[in-house]
Amino acid sequence: MQDQDQSRIDLTSDVKKANKALFPIMLLLIAFIYFLYNNINNANLYNDLRSAVGSYDNTFLFLLIYLLCLVFLIIFHAYLHAFFLIIFGHLKKENIKVVIENKKLMPFVSHDVPVQVAAYRRALFLPYLLLGLAPLAYGIMERLPLIVFAGMLICICYMGDIPLLFKLAKIDKEYMAISHPGKYGCFLYKKKK
Repeated sequence: MQDQDQSRIDLTSDVKKANKALFPIMLLLIAFIYFLYNNINNANLYNDLRSAVGSYDNTFLFLLIYLLCLVFLIIFHAYLHAFFLIIFGHLKKENIKVVIENKKLMPFVSHDVPVQVAAYRRALFLPYLLLGLAPLAYGIMERLPLIVFAGMLICICYMGDIPLLFKLAKIDKEYMAISHPGKYGCFLYKKKK
């Protein structure tokens, strides 16, 4: 979507609208993971999860710790974005803020210095890969239902990054990305020559 300034492209999105649009994809992802786990391991993911959780003496305490770990990973995800922006975007710590939105308790990263689109894409994708896809694949291959469930939940929680990644894949190298200070997404600016 083009702004009044022809060199700026607005790639921000409303979180509520994005979540509604992604909901069917989330359901398909859950079904796909369930199907994949069951066929690769010749086992039922639901039954494996029940027996894994039931094997702990204090189920309530275990579930509480498990959920707290997931919340930690969701917040850690934002800090990984910031870390990769420092590494690939050559930003300084002072130029990056990790913000947890009060109403939705959703962490996001904001930076006030433009970075190359390729660096922004890497910083956007690597936390999804490291905290979601890699544990999910490992859990499926090793038949670890708790890891599969955590990887699946993390993939679902971070799914909002995927549409932005696809939008950024179509952007030329001549653009620089800068995060919106209060909304999900970024602005793109043409590099000054």
